[in-house]
Amino acid sequence: MTIDKQELRKVKTVHYGAKNRILNPKNKDYPKYGGRGLTWESDWDDFDVFIAEVGMRPTPKHTLERIDNDKGYIRGNVRWATKKEQDRNKRTNNVVEFRGRKMILTDAAAAAGLNRNTVWNRLYRDGWSMEDALNTPAGGKVAT
Repeated sequence: MTIDKQELRKVKTVHYGAKNRILNPKNKDYPKYGGRGLTWESDWDDFDVFIAEVGMRPTPKHTLERIDNDKGYIRGNVRWATKKEQDRNKRTNNVVEFRGRKMILTDAAAAAGLNRNTVWNRLYRDGWSMEDALNTPAGGKVAT
């Protein structure tokens, strides 16, 4: 299999960026990564080892993602993911319980057949309970 030189260069840049966020206190993103105790798989200092274990990204739209955001770039905790997949795996996501399952607010709203912004406004602007925000149809009002 032939690897495109330009693609290889881009993946090396991703590799370097991830490592730098963890290990370099001068990196602007260090406080969100290495500064909060996340670690780097030392074997991955060798780019060839990193590629052998993680592989090349499936498409140019994929970026390196940590599966568990409270863990570093370590074996078993990284994968290539699309922006949509990464958007569902952020520390800043609102995780809620709906129908007995924990999920992000966006998914709970979709499961309830509601727009995410409608649910967010009900919760954080209007002060509704989670149950009312997700179980009241669009345009509906909470009984007082």
